[in-house]
Amino acid sequence: MPGLSIVVPFLGNVKLLEDTLVSVLENRPEACEVLVVLNEDYDDPYSLHGEVSFVASRPDAGLVGALYRGVVASKSPVVHILACGMAACQQWTAAAMPHFDDPHVGAVAPLVLQADRPDRVVSAGLAYHRNGRVRCLSEGRRAGKVVPHCGPFVPDIRAAFYRRSALLELDGWNRRATFGLAGTDLALALQHQGFRCILEPASCTFAQASLVAKHGAFQTGMDEARLFWRWASRYGWAGSVASHAALLVGECLGGLLWPPRVVRMAGRLAGGLLSAAGQDRPAEPTRVIPSPHFRCTAASSQPVMTTASRDSSASNFSEACSSGPAAPRRAPG
Repeated sequence: MPGLSIVVPFLGNVKLLEDTLVSVLENRPEACEVLVVLNEDYDDPYSLHGEVSFVASRPDAGLVGALYRGVVASKSPVVHILACGMAACQQWTAAAMPHFDDPHVGAVAPLVLQADRPDRVVSAGLAYHRNGRVRCLSEGRRAGKVVPHCGPFVPDIRAAFYRRSALLELDGWNRRATFGLAGTDLALALQHQGFRCILEPASCTFAQASLVAKHGAFQTGMDEARLFWRWASRYGWAGSVASHAALLVGECLGGLLWPPRVVRMAGRLAGGLLSAAGQDRPAEPTRVIPSPHFRCTAASSQPVMTTASRDSSASNFSEACSSGPAAPRRAPG
């Protein structure tokens, strides 16, 4: 049995996927399996199916559905999520793995650095505040000057290690979580199950520019607000709502000097309305495509898997491509 499963969710950008796979396979640790979760057709020009297991996911499953599918299909006690566009380096998993010898550790955050400026930090994990703010820790600092954080700490979903059994024991997964906050949502769920999330700065990954770009102020505010209302009760309604109200007032006043703060506040209000309307309730379970959802190129010696043949036998591929529960369980809260 492999000791580590590297799960790469593919959501449409072929170049980013292949760049990530090149770095992973070049620096692949021993006793490791690599799984790519596909939500659309993919031409396998390099015939990677012998080194990579392709896992099927529905096109409408989104990031969280793809992550769940990959975790279920994995066979290792530790799962490493690596987003398309991330790059690995030699021995990047070595420092992170020993932390899981502690049964109370549920997740480990490696250091995420800029691919074009390897001395600059993208994130040293994320900080979640009870008022709803989420921020990247040590962003923009030099790699050797990471500042420890004492509050609620969560991994960056672009690169994160998780205890597989802890993820599968969660009450559920929030299928509506956005890319930037899916890791925060999972980590908060782990923490409320009694697990700790820690940083391992000696484990380094590198993010391409497309993964470093910021979202708009309105979208950021709305996403953070939806996450806040999902978890506010776990941190105490009175204190959480009071701190969230203070945040809104502060952003409104701060908008006099920096207008994007007002835009972000408007996004928070919109996110609160969506949460109040029940828009964040998990969707009804849907069927997961049971066979590999990709096709090989004609030049490959492997059979062609097209849309019309998705239900055909997958005997030439990994068991991970055709097994696993149909959908995530109901989300907590």
